[in-house]
Amino acid sequence: MKTTRWSQQDQDLLIAEYDGTKPSSELLSKKLGRSEGAIRRKAAEMNLTRCLRLRRWEPEEIQLLEEHAGSEPISTILGRLNSLCRSKGWNGRTRDSLQKQINYLGYSRRVEGDYYSLTQLSEALKCNKHVVYRWLEIPEFVKLLKPHKGEHSTLIHCKNLKKFFTVYPGELARTRPDLVWVVSVLTYTSQYKTDD
Repeated sequence: MKTTRWSQQDQDLLIAEYDGTKPSSELLSKKLGRSEGAIRRKAAEMNLTRCLRLRRWEPEEIQLLEEHAGSEPISTILGRLNSLCRSKGWNGRTRDSLQKQINYLGYSRRVEGDYYSLTQLSEALKCNKHVVYRWLEIPEFVKLLKPHKGEHSTLIHCKNLKKFFTVYPGELARTRPDLVWVVSVLTYTSQYKTDD
């Protein structure tokens, strides 16, 4: 186990992932090579207690989410967010609280480029994720959707969603979609010239 001083990188990881629970202490203990007691002591020293993390989201934090959610990975946004928090003297945010806030604000439905992940689709359609996963089990649907395996998830291009919902409007009718999102998909036109 480490007995050295805490680096800024170690402290940033603690801010990002410590939530006051035993599982987070165990996980951080393994990641940082320190005892669980050392993790809890440093967290207490940094005022990283669960109740302090329940502060309201500041306008600057919301603005940062508006600018970056949907276009950058959560880990990158979390780093930016906790840098902002440190500069303002605020307690940092956990990955879980960041993800919940992004979902609450609806930013998780944003297009990453012109693609949607299956999770983003289920959130925008306000349906169980298994509805969307079922589409990928039906050969006729797969031909239209043309799913693409991304680095971390399966992605579906907006133009393929538009075709799919035009050919199979009943699938859209089975959900309770975000209507603004549906209009954006059905009126989608690419900025780039394509062959099809």
